[in-house]
Amino acid sequence: MKASTLFLLVSLLSNCQSNNNNAFIPNQDLIDSNLLLEFTATLNQNHVLLEWKSAFQQRKEGGFEVQKSIDKVTWKKSKWIKVYEPSIKTNGYTAIDKSLTLGWNHYRILQKDETDKIIAQSDIQSIEYLDKPKLEITQIQNTKTVLIKGVSNIESVIISDADAQVVGVFDVVDNKLDLAILKAGSYYVFIADLTPVILIFED
Repeated sequence: MKASTLFLLVSLLSNCQSNNNNAFIPNQDLIDSNLLLEFTATLNQNHVLLEWKSAFQQRKEGGFEVQKSIDKVTWKKSKWIKVYEPSIKTNGYTAIDKSLTLGWNHYRILQKDETDKIIAQSDIQSIEYLDKPKLEITQIQNTKTVLIKGVSNIESVIISDADAQVVGVFDVVDNKLDLAILKAGSYYVFIADLTPVILIFED
């Protein structure tokens, strides 16, 4: 094999990278930085909000393939979002993933034209999902005692008022809180590292 032919073959191979689905996607180094997608992923309790902007604001055909992985090796198509109609001025897009896997969830966006050719790709956004329990607090009718649901083995909680001023630390007995010293009003209940719960306490 001639040296020139070998050099051409190596150059062609280096210009592409293969994903686990045996489909070639453009090497990041070959895509103009102005064409890359602006992409973020945010965890909101039990779902992930994905937000991105189009690499080609004036494109009227094609769409975006949202891909998901748990190991950054095997990628699966999660959603397909068509590009907006020309009458829509914004170039921002969103998608929601409610099928979270315990541990790490990785996401990336491929923008494709009407022939299914990849014309831009995002970087990878990673979200760790720990499946925290959902905390519920309800006041027992005609009492100043509240019942804690969704967690167990809790010995105490921190309660603050609506202005985020700490009222005190309260002992938990059999998943119940005696709040006889509190006046009627709105409070925040903090337990471990769980999301605070708003408690509207009535006389």
